[in-house]
Amino acid sequence: MTFRAEDTALSRRQFLVASAASCALAQQAQAQAQPAPSIAGSPEADPPTPRPGELLLVCTVNGKPERLSIDPASSLLTVLRQQLGLASVRHGCTDGTCGSCTTLLAGKRVPACLVPAALCHRQEMTTVEGLSEDGSLTAIQAAFLRHGAADCGFCTPGQVVAAHAILQEPLGPEPSALADALCGQACACDKLPQILQALASVRNQRG
Repeated sequence: MTFRAEDTALSRRQFLVASAASCALAQQAQAQAQPAPSIAGSPEADPPTPRPGELLLVCTVNGKPERLSIDPASSLLTVLRQQLGLASVRHGCTDGTCGSCTTLLAGKRVPACLVPAALCHRQEMTTVEGLSEDGSLTAIQAAFLRHGAADCGFCTPGQVVAAHAILQEPLGPEPSALADALCGQACACDKLPQILQALASVRNQRG
C-alpha cells in the first residue's frame, strides 16, 4: 500500500486551527477557576454561554467591546464577517496571499483569513471602519482618493488598512521601502502604483 505525503501532512491552516483550539480550551478551563479581567468599557451584561463545543471570545473591535460564542475552528475573517457583519473584511484567497482581509490585531496588520479567532481572546482589532475616530477621512483614505488608488473597490478596505499600518512602521528612506512593505497586497485592477503614490504623499507630508 502506497502512502502519499499529502495524505498525512497537516496544512498550515489546519495546524493553526488545531493549535489555537487547544490553547483556547486550556485558557478557558483555567479561567473558570478565577474571575476574568474586564475590558475597559465592556458592558455589564453577562457574557453569552457558549454552546457545547464552542468557545467564548471576549475582544474589542473598532473600539467596541464584544462577547461572542464561536466555533474553535473559526478564522478571524469568519467572525468579523459572519458574526459581526463587517463585510469590508473581504473573503478572497483564504491563504493569506491577496491581502483583501487585512485587519489590525493589537495594532499590527494581519491576514484575518489565517488568524484563528480563538487566539484573539482579549485582543483589540481594527478594520477600515474603525480607522477614523470622528467619521472623517484619515490622511491615507484621502490620499487614496486624490491619487485614484481605488477602482473596483473589492480590495480597497484591506489595502487602506495595510497602508495605514505601513505608515506606522519603521521603514528605510529608500523609495523601494514602501513597495517592499506593500508586498502581499494584491490588486486585480493594477492600482498598486497609485497606492504607492498615496503612501508616499502621506509619508512625505509627515516628514
